[in-house]
Amino acid sequence: MAHHKFPFELFVKEDWSIEHIIPQNPKDISDVEIYKQWYIDILSFNETDVYDQIINQLKNYTSIEDINSDKELKSKLDKIVDEFEDTTHKIDNLLLLDRNTNSALGNLSFKEKRKKILRFDKRGMNDNDKPVFIPIETLNAFNKTFGEKINIENWLRTDGDNYRISIAERLADFLPKSN
Repeated sequence: MAHHKFPFELFVKEDWSIEHIIPQNPKDISDVEIYKQWYIDILSFNETDVYDQIINQLKNYTSIEDINSDKELKSKLDKIVDEFEDTTHKIDNLLLLDRNTNSALGNLSFKEKRKKILRFDKRGMNDNDKPVFIPIETLNAFNKTFGEKINIENWLRTDGDNYRISIAERLADFLPKSN
């Protein structure tokens, strides 16, 4: 059963860490569909025709080994990982979670992370029956409460933009105004 009061004991005793909504790097992803989705998600941050071509190429493969054997495509994908590295560390792609919950999410896709977060929040427990507290802004991000068009399949650039704006608006109520 989820907490109905703020769980001060969990807030104080947990080790908090930063979760990347879209994982930093696909190197540990072994499921080809999640691997392809990672590239589709990050490429949405830099929409160009070149990236559309790469996405179309990726869709033709059924295993990571096949993707890696296409040297030209693999070279393009490696370049994308390098280009995206800075983007993964911006507020548009970061959440706050306790360390255990963060570890449970690993390199899952946005859709799969969302399912787990909502399940953990509903139960008030993680998969190991350990009590969890999901911060409200983290829930807002996974539920995309700040956007008008809600796509729960993946995290897109517009989601990151809306999330950043939402955080800034919320903080404006608490931070002193500059002259």
